[in-house]
Amino acid sequence: MAVLECKTEEYLHDASGVKRCCERCRKGQYVRTDCGKSTKTECETCQHEYYTAELNFLKQCLPCRVCYSSSNQKVLRECEASSDRQCVCKTGYYCTDDGCEHCLPVTLCPLGSGVVNQANPQNDTVCAPCQPGTYNSVNDAITHCQSHTRCGDLGKEVKSAGTETTDAVCGAFISRCHWILPTSLWAGLVVTSLIIILICIYWRAKRQSYMPANSSGPGIPVEPAPPSFAPAELKFPTECNSHWSLDQKATEPLFINTAVIQVNGYTSDCEVEADGTTITMTTSERFSQSDHSNGMRRNDIRPSRYLSEPQEDEWPGT
Repeated sequence: MAVLECKTEEYLHDASGVKRCCERCRKGQYVRTDCGKSTKTECETCQHEYYTAELNFLKQCLPCRVCYSSSNQKVLRECEASSDRQCVCKTGYYCTDDGCEHCLPVTLCPLGSGVVNQANPQNDTVCAPCQPGTYNSVNDAITHCQSHTRCGDLGKEVKSAGTETTDAVCGAFISRCHWILPTSLWAGLVVTSLIIILICIYWRAKRQSYMPANSSGPGIPVEPAPPSFAPAELKFPTECNSHWSLDQKATEPLFINTAVIQVNGYTSDCEVEADGTTITMTTSERFSQSDHSNGMRRNDIRPSRYLSEPQEDEWPGT
């Protein structure tokens, strides 16, 4: 007798010695009535808190799982007709099996050791000793080993070196300006000296520029100033040691006086004859006056004039 083989989505139903292949129910359902000679399988949806998670020929749905807080569990996903309720361990606990039926507290890394891998619902904490230059002063399941504070980078002294369980302790700031003060003083001294030297040079040069031309030291040559008027314009007698009359027709006797005339730096003795009153010309004085307009110096000839005394033949009664 041949053995009846059913498909994957079917199941073998034996009713009173009669075997036939019936269609399975989908997940979230169960078999209410098996198939018959001319009927199909009747399926029914699972009720609340019951489920079926795959094709089945169950006569009733499976009850949903319960998450117990007393076992440090919490709900990850609620129960549905097509899936069971999922439970996970609370924070600080991890599961010891795939079904997460039991939750155990995670391992806390001791002082001097840090967390390499944090715990998760399926795995415990992985700890490792802190390497040189690092430390961990906290006993927990989340802190990694941390590097010691580098006091030198902060410009501070190391008051206490760090260990595997404590951080380094920094002291006061390191004084790094012991060479800056002398350098600043030297720089200021050099600059001040240069300024003083430059001021002395400038003052000396300025003083020499104002030194007169006839001084013993080197000076600026000064050329003699030209006369302020041409010699031809002078109206004084040019014939010396001679007699002449201002008026050849004068009937009065001429009185001759001798005068010394200096014209343009040249001095000569001249006798000037005048009709009537005699003008005696003395040595001209040389006056120097500044010309504000061009800075030149000029010479003026200023003869002194005064009346001559009467001669003996001019006395009254003679």
